[in-house]
Amino acid sequence: MMGYALCTVMLLMVPLTVMASRYFPDRKAFLLSPLSVFVFAWAASAAFYLTGPDFLRASTVAALLVFYFAFVLASGYVLVTFSRRLRIKAIEPPPQRPEFLLVLLLLQGLALVASAAHLYYAFLHVGVNATLTEVRGALATQAISVPIFVRLLGQLRYVNYFAPLAVFAMVKMGYTRKRTLALSLLLACLYPVCYLERSGIMRIVLLGAFAYVYFSVNSFGKLAKLAGILGAIMIPLVVVIPVLRGQAEGADAYNYVVGAWSGFDNFVSGSGMGAVAVLEDQNVYVKQQGYEAGEAPLFLQSATELYRICNAISACSVRLSNFFEYVYTPVYTNIYTLARTYYQDFGPVGAPIGTALFAAFLAFIYVVCVSGGGVFHVYVAAYIAYICAMSVLSDNFLMRDIVFTGIFIYFLAWFFGSRSFWFGVVRRKASSSSQPNKGITRVSRPG
Repeated sequence: MMGYALCTVMLLMVPLTVMASRYFPDRKAFLLSPLSVFVFAWAASAAFYLTGPDFLRASTVAALLVFYFAFVLASGYVLVTFSRRLRIKAIEPPPQRPEFLLVLLLLQGLALVASAAHLYYAFLHVGVNATLTEVRGALATQAISVPIFVRLLGQLRYVNYFAPLAVFAMVKMGYTRKRTLALSLLLACLYPVCYLERSGIMRIVLLGAFAYVYFSVNSFGKLAKLAGILGAIMIPLVVVIPVLRGQAEGADAYNYVVGAWSGFDNFVSGSGMGAVAVLEDQNVYVKQQGYEAGEAPLFLQSATELYRICNAISACSVRLSNFFEYVYTPVYTNIYTLARTYYQDFGPVGAPIGTALFAAFLAFIYVVCVSGGGVFHVYVAAYIAYICAMSVLSDNFLMRDIVFTGIFIYFLAWFFGSRSFWFGVVRRKASSSSQPNKGITRVSRPG
């Protein structure tokens, strides 16, 4: 019953979080914060868990409880400390050049061409009569040979992350129509569809939902209604994509969500005599007696990107895998929640410290972004919300998702002269000899 008790605590945190929002000057800014999104996401996951058997063991419950409150308390401390600054700032006007939107949509179209090309080469690799499961496997493991220009073109996928948000802002300010936004969202969603990738579509849906709340929702009732709509979209999405892949056993929302709890339970408390499988030549850290601190290289999960760079320049030789281990009981899965990252990298004693530092970092960046007044700030804030929402499944934080997106936005701002639209306006103290800046027109926040 300990697992059910943990889930009850997580569900009770929802009304407490909603009540806490009343004490912040900008209630919406708090409800979109890492703390709130984290609490809501884990409550939804806990609700799924309560519909099935209670299989979590005592050591797993303790690890999850420590992880959960380390995140909540650390992020909450930062939000309270900077509560006066936690106010959503209006977006500056977009560039006054008609070709701006066309270029943005064109870049999204080229990204779609690249994804279709990857799908074509995947079929060539596995055979035209192969199942979609085999095709997806080839795409996921990057075992296909693709021309270098196609790989370079594929980097335009980062445009899909921020383009719908930029178009949404322009729609709210009356610079374009909703059908342009629909086209941008469609192009963004079709890219991961070509990869048969659930998480990619979920990313676009969550980023888009964040933008909608950020720009349009100013009442708690509308926010609750949106949560219901998101559930109606996400649950079928979880079911449909595995069916398209030919994975009927994975077409179950309960298995997908609660599977992450099952994975973490095997990781912390041990797999016992249960089988553990891998898809590639990789180290296995899911052991019969549970994971012991120090078995994996230092910071293997939280610094994977650095290890990849280190391997690429031959400065080190660390075996990295694209997938976690598969466990079969009590739920077949290879996802382990965000908690595995910090439990594996810092051990049971250091895990709450690592989690708290990460949560405080996300909360501080979020505070900076909501008061930034640029589309890039909105994207980073939305990306943080996406990370927190997906924490119930896995660790989705990748620094390149911010860096590469920022590079694309920087060049768009440079080419179209729209720095204030993307990065906001930096206010400087006026001197007696300075002239007022008449090139920026403030736009009130949409109601």
